[in-house]
Amino acid sequence: MAAAKFAATLSLLVACVHGRAVELDGANFDRLVFRKSGGPSFVKFFAPWCGHCQALAPNWTKLEKAHKDASDPLLVGSVDCSDGPKGRNPLCDTHQAMSLPTLLYFTPPLGKRGTKYDGNRTLEEMLAFAGELASPCSLAAQDACTEQQREWLTTYDAMAVSELTSAVREKTKATEMAHMGMMMVQMQMQQAMQQEGLSEAQKTATVDEFSPQMKEASATIEEAWEGNPELRAMKLVLAAKAPDAAVEFDPMEFMRGGGMGGGGARPPRPAKKKGKKKGKKKGKKDEL
Repeated sequence: MAAAKFAATLSLLVACVHGRAVELDGANFDRLVFRKSGGPSFVKFFAPWCGHCQALAPNWTKLEKAHKDASDPLLVGSVDCSDGPKGRNPLCDTHQAMSLPTLLYFTPPLGKRGTKYDGNRTLEEMLAFAGELASPCSLAAQDACTEQQREWLTTYDAMAVSELTSAVREKTKATEMAHMGMMMVQMQMQQAMQQEGLSEAQKTATVDEFSPQMKEASATIEEAWEGNPELRAMKLVLAAKAPDAAVEFDPMEFMRGGGMGGGGARPPRPAKKKGKKKGKKKGKKDEL
């Protein structure tokens, strides 16, 4: 217990020394990402052995340095998905970081589900996005907002809390389901590619066969991404009007309930009828 407390204290000291760019783990994730100040966070889920993660690392390091000041409202952090029991960090499962690297941004106090960053991973694009996240724009500080943001804030401030909550949830659902659609197409293609005895020509034909579905899924994600700035404005208003509003959407729970056209949740399996075992002698105890 004392060791755990020491580790948590050490993590906080490291965060203070190095500003807002921090290594996140099970001991400090909730405390730092969902902190009382309600500031936003931009988090990279990665693994050292991942080639795409290695390619992203230089730009991410520069992004961290750009937001290293302790007074910066944006926390930039990283989660090592290989650092955990059996080589898998539970945080990466909790936040559904299925493919690596996954970049999520969190905007407390509205829920604990991150939103996937789908923008370009160039330094310029990520710096611009991080700057937007760190902006003090809000209902109470509209001087810091762009003209478009002020227009959105005015529109959504005029809505009833119930109506706005429903709108935020629907927009969040569209983003989550766009990613779920892409993941399902990728899983189907991977399953098809794993068939034994496929020639190179057959593998190429399989990729071509799934190409239209991949393009459609990508277009859906891009469309959802284009709507994210407006979604963040909606959340700013909702956070001011109803900080405890429940707007989280779990795509896995949605699927289990038949939301992807599965016809509803699976019915429970009928209990097996107990039959008499043949050849069992009377009075003989069952062997363990």
